[in-house]
Formats: sequence, C-alpha cells, structure tokens
Amino acid sequence: MKKTCRTILLLLTFLLLVLAIPVHADAAVKISKKAIVLLSGQSSTLKITGTEEKVTWSSNRKSVATVSKKGKVTAKKAGIAVIKAKAGKKTLKCKVAVQTPYFRQNSISLTSGQTTALTLAGTNQRIKWSSSDQRVVIVNSAGTVLARSAGTAVITATVLGKEFTCKVVVRSAGGSSGGSSSGGSSSGGSSGGYTGSGGEPSMVWVTASGTKYHRTSTCSNMKNPSYISLSAAKASGRGPCSKCF
Repeated sequence: MKKTCRTILLLLTFLLLVLAIPVHADAAVKISKKAIVLLSGQSSTLKITGTEEKVTWSSNRKSVATVSKKGKVTAKKAGIAVIKAKAGKKTLKCKVAVQTPYFRQNSISLTSGQTTALTLAGTNQRIKWSSSDQRVVIVNSAGTVLARSAGTAVITATVLGKEFTCKVVVRSAGGSSGGSSSGGSSSGGSSGGYTGSGGEPSMVWVTASGTKYHRTSTCSNMKNPSYISLSAAKASGRGPCSKCF
C-alpha cells in the first residue's frame, strides 16, 4: 500500500513539473504574407498569429511603403521595402514590391485597318485588356490593337484591380475620324490589317485548341478567339481556314 502511494506521489510530482515548464508561445508565430506586390496608392494589411505579445511594425524604406501600428501597408512609390513585425523576441519580415504602371502614350491615332502594340510599362504583373468600343478598336490579350472603323475609343489595361487608360482615335483611309471604316472591319467580324502584295493579313484570329487561323473573329463560330500575328500562327503549326482564305 505504501509503495502504491509513493508511486502515485511520484507521478503527480512529475506531472506538476511538466506543467510548470514554460511554453514559448512565439515558437509558432507567423506573418500572413512574406511577400506582396502593390501598385502605388494601394494598401494591404498584414497580420501576426501565434502570439499574444504586442506587435511593433516598421518599414526600412518609408518612401516606398509605410506601415501603420495595426499592420496596414501603404504603397508610396516604385521600389522594394521590407516590413518588419517584432513580437517579443521574434521578428518577422514581409518583402513589399511597389510598382507604378504607366502608358508611354496617353493617346494614339490610327488609320482603320492598322494595328499597333500598346505597352504598359512599370509592371510585370498580369494585364487584362479591354476596349470601350469594339466597333472602333479591338485589343487582344497581349495589348495589340486593331483599328476597325473611324471613331474614338478607350483602351483599358487593368493590373491588380487598378485601371490605366489610353485614348485611341481612328481615322478612315480618307482621313476622317468619324463615319465607317474603309477596310478595318467586315460584316462577318473583325479582320486584320493587310500587308505585302499577297494580301495576307498581318494579324489573324485563332482559338487555343484550333488548328486553323482565320481572317475574321466570327468564322466557324469560334469561342473566345485570340488575335495574334500571322507569323505566330504559322509558327504554332496552324494553317489557313479554307472558308476565309
């Protein structure tokens, strides 16, 4: 009986010693993001988990990005900044890349049937392109613009939710910026600008799984066609569509 009581006492003593060992809460301290990309003027809030310690925030380049007492990061100008969060003896970091996209030209003029490539400089992020009036100009996923008919439209490049615009004025072959196109569009859909004596378009329409390239976007009832250069279409192994070539 005495031996049993002694064993129980030893077990209880061991258990009390285990419970008395301090647990380092900061062993699992984490920061919500270790790297982020922001555009000038944008903000993002970082969070620290796994600790009850007071968190102190700081930025090594306040001219590029600042951080509030609650971890809200605000992008100021293009560059790289490191945001630090100190909780007790633990210091965590987040690399912030700030980009400032811009069009080299805020407006351009084209003749119906002409194509040009727009470039949004100052960013390496994915760009979504769109046209305010596809009767006047259309734009593909690479930023290549095709002037279809005389008029004015705005091309918008969207990056990380922020929009950048370029005004496009299209004139007909006769010099007018109003009225119908002299060859940049057709009743069957948009067509590419023609180059060379052979009359081949410099730009054609294709689909991701298609084996043919087309003059018009509506040929063969294509779904979600892309507008690419003729040379790129040929290089990918595609051949001309027998319906529109």
